Amino acid sequence: MRENKSIPQIPIYLDTPMGINVTELYLHHRGWHILTDAQCQTMMHDVHTIREFEHTLHVLDTKGPKIIIAGSGMVTGGRVLFYLEKLLGDERNTILLSGFQAPGTRGSLLASGTSDVKIHGKYYPVKAEVLQINSLSAHADQADLLWWMGHIKNKPQQVFINHGELQASETLRLKIKDAFGWPVTIAAMGETYDL
Repeated sequence: MRENKSIPQIPIYLDTPMGINVTELYLHHRGWHILTDAQCQTMMHDVHTIREFEHTLHVLDTKGPKIIIAGSGMVTGGRVLFYLEKLLGDERNTILLSGFQAPGTRGSLLASGTSDVKIHGKYYPVKAEVLQINSLSAHADQADLLWWMGHIKNKPQQVFINHGELQASETLRLKIKDAFGWPVTIAAMGETYDL
Protein backbone atom coordinates (compact mmCIF):
# COMPACT_ATOMS: atom_id res chain seq x y z
CA MET A 1 0.00 0.00 0.00
CA ARG A 2 2.92 2.32 0.66
CA GLU A 3 4.46 1.46 -2.69
CA ASN A 4 1.33 2.43 -4.61
CA LYS A 5 0.83 5.46 -2.34
CA SER A 6 -2.65 4.41 -1.19
CA ILE A 7 -1.62 5.19 2.41
CA PRO A 8 0.52 8.09 3.63
CA GLN A 9 3.96 7.69 5.19
CA ILE A 10 2.81 7.24 8.78
CA PRO A 11 4.46 5.11 11.46
CA ILE A 12 3.63 1.41 11.47
CA TYR A 13 3.99 -0.59 14.69
CA LEU A 14 4.01 -4.38 14.85
CA ASP A 15 3.09 -5.08 18.47
CA THR A 16 2.52 -8.80 18.74
CA PRO A 17 5.44 -10.93 19.99
CA MET A 18 4.23 -14.04 18.15
CA GLY A 19 3.68 -11.99 14.98
CA ILE A 20 7.21 -10.60 15.22
CA ASN A 21 8.61 -14.12 15.62
CA VAL A 22 6.67 -15.37 12.58
CA THR A 23 7.79 -12.34 10.56
CA GLU A 24 11.40 -13.15 11.44
CA LEU A 25 10.85 -16.72 10.24
CA TYR A 26 9.64 -15.32 6.90
CA LEU A 27 12.71 -13.11 6.67
CA HIS A 28 15.17 -15.91 7.53
CA HIS A 29 13.55 -18.80 5.67
CA ARG A 30 12.82 -17.43 2.24
CA GLY A 31 12.38 -20.91 0.75
CA TRP A 32 9.21 -21.42 2.76
CA HIS A 33 7.18 -18.83 0.84
CA ILE A 34 6.93 -17.08 -2.51
CA LEU A 35 7.99 -13.57 -1.49
CA THR A 36 11.24 -12.29 -2.98
CA ASP A 37 14.07 -10.88 -0.87
CA ALA A 38 13.12 -7.40 -2.06
CA GLN A 39 9.47 -7.91 -1.12
CA CYS A 40 10.47 -9.11 2.36
CA GLN A 41 12.70 -6.10 2.90
CA THR A 42 10.06 -3.70 1.58
CA MET A 43 7.42 -5.31 3.80
CA MET A 44 9.43 -4.54 6.93
CA HIS A 45 10.90 -1.20 5.87
CA ASP A 46 10.06 1.41 8.50
CA VAL A 47 7.99 -1.03 10.57
CA HIS A 48 8.70 -0.62 14.26
CA THR A 49 8.58 -3.91 16.15
CA ILE A 50 7.42 -3.74 19.76
CA ARG A 51 8.61 -6.53 22.03
CA GLU A 52 8.40 -4.92 25.47
CA PHE A 53 5.11 -3.87 27.03
CA GLU A 54 6.70 -0.59 28.15
CA HIS A 55 7.05 0.31 24.46
CA THR A 56 3.35 -0.46 23.96
CA LEU A 57 2.58 2.22 26.53
CA HIS A 58 4.86 4.64 24.66
CA VAL A 59 3.01 3.98 21.37
CA LEU A 60 -0.30 4.57 23.16
CA ASP A 61 0.94 7.99 24.29
CA THR A 62 2.34 8.98 20.89
CA LYS A 63 0.13 11.58 19.20
CA GLY A 64 -0.78 11.55 15.53
CA PRO A 65 -1.90 8.98 12.96
CA LYS A 66 -0.34 5.53 12.98
CA ILE A 67 -0.99 1.95 11.98
CA ILE A 68 -0.81 -0.55 14.82
CA ILE A 69 -0.78 -4.27 14.13
CA ALA A 70 -1.59 -5.96 17.43
CA GLY A 71 -2.65 -9.56 17.29
CA SER A 72 -5.09 -11.53 19.33
CA GLY A 73 -7.08 -13.99 17.28
CA MET A 74 -10.54 -12.86 18.26
CA VAL A 75 -9.68 -9.93 20.53
CA THR A 76 -9.69 -12.24 23.55
CA GLY A 77 -6.53 -10.99 25.22
CA GLY A 78 -3.09 -9.52 24.82
CA ARG A 79 -1.82 -6.05 24.06
CA VAL A 80 -4.57 -5.31 21.56
CA LEU A 81 -6.89 -4.77 24.52
CA PHE A 82 -4.81 -1.82 25.75
CA TYR A 83 -4.97 -0.24 22.30
CA LEU A 84 -8.71 -0.77 22.11
CA GLU A 85 -9.27 0.81 25.53
CA LYS A 86 -7.59 3.96 24.28
CA LEU A 87 -8.73 4.00 20.63
CA LEU A 88 -12.29 2.58 20.47
CA GLY A 89 -13.90 5.80 21.66
CA ASP A 90 -12.60 7.98 18.81
CA GLU A 91 -14.55 8.04 15.54
CA ARG A 92 -11.38 9.01 13.65
CA ASN A 93 -9.96 5.53 14.28
CA THR A 94 -10.51 2.33 12.34
CA ILE A 95 -10.32 -1.11 13.92
CA LEU A 96 -9.63 -3.72 11.24
CA LEU A 97 -10.38 -7.30 12.27
CA SER A 98 -8.81 -10.03 10.20
CA GLY A 99 -10.08 -13.57 9.88
CA PHE A 100 -12.92 -15.45 11.49
CA GLN A 101 -14.39 -14.09 14.73
CA ALA A 102 -16.01 -16.87 16.75
CA PRO A 103 -19.43 -16.15 18.27
CA GLY A 104 -19.24 -14.78 21.80
CA THR A 105 -15.78 -13.25 21.42
CA ARG A 106 -14.99 -9.53 21.57
CA GLY A 107 -14.01 -9.76 17.92
CA SER A 108 -17.45 -11.10 17.03
CA LEU A 109 -19.16 -8.39 19.06
CA LEU A 110 -17.10 -5.68 17.37
CA ALA A 111 -17.75 -7.15 13.92
CA SER A 112 -21.50 -7.26 14.59
CA GLY A 113 -21.61 -3.54 15.41
CA THR A 114 -21.92 -3.58 19.19
CA SER A 115 -22.19 -0.15 20.80
CA ASP A 116 -19.85 -0.99 23.67
CA VAL A 117 -17.44 -3.73 24.66
CA LYS A 118 -16.11 -4.92 28.02
CA ILE A 119 -12.33 -4.86 28.47
CA HIS A 120 -10.55 -5.49 31.76
CA GLY A 121 -13.85 -5.29 33.65
CA LYS A 122 -14.95 -1.93 32.21
CA TYR A 123 -17.26 -1.06 29.30
CA TYR A 124 -15.91 1.11 26.48
CA PRO A 125 -18.10 2.80 23.86
CA VAL A 126 -17.36 1.79 20.27
CA LYS A 127 -17.20 4.98 18.21
CA ALA A 128 -14.33 3.90 15.96
CA GLU A 129 -15.14 2.44 12.56
CA VAL A 130 -14.91 -1.36 12.70
CA LEU A 131 -14.13 -3.25 9.51
CA GLN A 132 -13.36 -6.90 8.87
CA ILE A 133 -11.28 -8.80 6.32
CA ASN A 134 -12.82 -12.26 6.13
CA SER A 135 -10.33 -13.74 3.69
CA LEU A 136 -7.34 -13.80 6.05
CA SER A 137 -6.76 -16.56 8.54
CA ALA A 138 -3.66 -17.75 10.32
CA HIS A 139 -5.02 -21.28 10.61
CA ALA A 140 -4.71 -24.11 8.16
CA ASP A 141 -8.04 -25.21 6.77
CA GLN A 142 -9.39 -28.76 6.81
CA ALA A 143 -7.67 -29.74 3.56
CA ASP A 144 -4.32 -28.39 4.79
CA LEU A 145 -4.62 -30.30 8.07
CA LEU A 146 -5.45 -33.56 6.27
CA TRP A 147 -2.52 -33.00 3.88
CA TRP A 148 -0.19 -32.40 6.84
CA MET A 149 -1.47 -35.50 8.67
CA GLY A 150 -0.88 -37.57 5.54
CA HIS A 151 2.86 -36.95 6.01
CA ILE A 152 2.98 -38.32 9.58
CA LYS A 153 5.02 -41.52 9.46
CA ASN A 154 4.00 -43.17 12.73
CA LYS A 155 0.33 -43.61 13.64
CA PRO A 156 -0.47 -41.43 16.65
CA GLN A 157 -1.86 -43.07 19.77
CA GLN A 158 -4.65 -40.49 19.86
CA VAL A 159 -5.60 -37.34 17.95
CA PHE A 160 -7.33 -34.52 19.81
CA ILE A 161 -9.27 -31.74 18.15
CA ASN A 162 -9.26 -28.86 20.57
CA HIS A 163 -10.08 -25.77 18.51
CA GLY A 164 -13.10 -25.01 16.40
CA GLU A 165 -16.85 -24.99 16.36
CA LEU A 166 -18.50 -28.30 17.20
CA GLN A 167 -19.94 -29.02 13.74
CA ALA A 168 -16.63 -28.31 11.98
CA SER A 169 -14.72 -30.30 14.61
CA GLU A 170 -17.04 -33.28 14.17
CA THR A 171 -16.64 -33.14 10.38
CA LEU A 172 -12.85 -33.05 10.74
CA ARG A 173 -12.96 -35.92 13.26
CA LEU A 174 -14.85 -38.11 10.79
CA LYS A 175 -12.55 -37.22 7.90
CA ILE A 176 -9.43 -38.07 9.93
CA LYS A 177 -10.96 -41.36 11.04
CA ASP A 178 -12.02 -42.26 7.48
CA ALA A 179 -8.77 -41.18 5.82
CA PHE A 180 -6.28 -42.63 8.30
CA GLY A 181 -8.15 -44.91 10.70
CA TRP A 182 -6.73 -43.04 13.67
CA PRO A 183 -8.56 -42.66 16.98
CA VAL A 184 -9.84 -39.07 17.16
CA THR A 185 -11.48 -37.29 20.09
CA ILE A 186 -12.95 -33.82 20.28
CA ALA A 187 -11.46 -32.52 23.51
CA ALA A 188 -14.03 -31.36 26.08
CA MET A 189 -13.50 -28.57 28.58
CA GLY A 190 -12.68 -29.89 32.04
CA GLU A 191 -12.03 -33.46 30.87
CA THR A 192 -8.81 -35.36 31.64
CA TYR A 193 -7.38 -37.74 29.06
CA ASP A 194 -4.91 -40.48 29.93
CA LEU A 195 -2.31 -41.38 27.30
